[in-house]
Amino acid sequence: MGIAFETEPSLSVRTVHGADDHLSALLERFPLRAGVFHTGEVCGSFNFERGVKPGHFHLMRSGSTRLIDAGHGEHRIDEPSVVFMPNADSHKLESEEGVDLVCATVYFGVGGASPVVGALPALTVVKLRDSSQLASLAALIGDEVTSAMPGRQAALNRLCELAVVAVLRTCLEAGRASGGALAGLADAQLARALVAMHARPEREWSLDELASLAGMSRARFAARFRDAVCATPGEHLAACRIARAQQLLREGARLKTVAETVGYASASALTRAFTRIVGTAPTRWRGSKAGDHSPS
Repeated sequence: MGIAFETEPSLSVRTVHGADDHLSALLERFPLRAGVFHTGEVCGSFNFERGVKPGHFHLMRSGSTRLIDAGHGEHRIDEPSVVFMPNADSHKLESEEGVDLVCATVYFGVGGASPVVGALPALTVVKLRDSSQLASLAALIGDEVTSAMPGRQAALNRLCELAVVAVLRTCLEAGRASGGALAGLADAQLARALVAMHARPEREWSLDELASLAGMSRARFAARFRDAVCATPGEHLAACRIARAQQLLREGARLKTVAETVGYASASALTRAFTRIVGTAPTRWRGSKAGDHSPS
C-alpha cells in the first residue's frame, strides 16, 4: 500500500443514523480494539517488533523523531502527530533529544480477520494542527497519561480507539482506502449491499439480491464490487462468515453450532471453508496461541 501523509485532512462528519452509518456497521462486525503499552519520553532508539498481525498507533505529543520502517524507508516527524500503521512491520523511532510518545497495538476483528486492514495505507501520518478532532483526543489522552484515577488503562485504550476511528474517517474522506470493504463502503451503492452482508452473513445472498440492493444490474454490480473490494461478492461473504465464526469459537461455542449460526450446512463444510481462508482447521485455530489476539 502507499504512504498517506495528510496535510489538510477533513474530519467533518455527516449526520448519519442506522444503516447509513456504514463505518459503524463495519466496526460492529469487525470490532476495533486498542491496547496502550507505552506512555512517556523516549530518548535514543525505540524498536517495535512485528507481532501477530497487529496495527500500531503512535501519538507523538512533543519532540522530534525519525520513523524508520524497513518496508517504507525513513520519515521525519517534527511536530505533534498521530502515526497509524494498520498492519505494522518491524520499525523503530529514533530521537536524539527525546520524544513524548503514547503507543498502542490495534486490532480489527478477531485474529486480524478484517477487511479494514487491507484497505488502508500502510502508513498514515496526521499532524495534530491539521485535525481539531485528533488534537482534542490527544489532549484527553494526555490528561489520562498523568492521571492516577481508577480506570486509567481502560480510558487510554478507548481514547486511542476513538483516535483510530478519526484516522479511518480521514482515509475514507480523502479517498485513500484501496480495496476491501472499507473502500466499498465509500461507494454509496455498494455500501448498501456490503452492510446487508455484514449484518446477516449467514444468509445465502444471491447476486441478484445484492445487485438489487445496490440499484444496479447483476453484471455491473459484480464488476464494480470486484474492482472496489478486490474480491467477488461470494468471496467477501465467505470472509465475513469466517470472521464471525472466529468470534464464536473464541467465545467457546461448539463447532456444529458455529456452522449453523454462520450459514454452513455442517461442521465439515465450515471446516473446509475455514481452513481455506485461515490456513488451519477451526479446532486447531481455537486451541493455538494464534487464536488469542488480545492487545498487549
